[in-house]
Amino acid sequence: MTQDDEHTRRLLDDLRRENMSSQTASIIAMEVVKSEVAILKIQILAFEKALLERVQKLEFIPVKLIAYALAGGTLTTVFGAVIAKVIIK
Repeated sequence: MTQDDEHTRRLLDDLRRENMSSQTASIIAMEVVKSEVAILKIQILAFEKALLERVQKLEFIPVKLIAYALAGGTLTTVFGAVIAKVIIK
């Protein structure tokens, strides 16, 4: 159980002990849930940003090098064949 879960559980237990009306307890519980949802949204956005940066920077570099090497090899072969055709004629 995380600290936030423990905090929420303690808050709800305190509300029950104080014999608050169920409506008041529900309102307070909803506010707690809203704040936790907001925190989760922020964490998800931060995670998505970090994930996109990691994929773009770390994993694209080797792919880019391989693609450029294959394209360069292909173009060199084509130009070599064209030059060989010109020289042989």
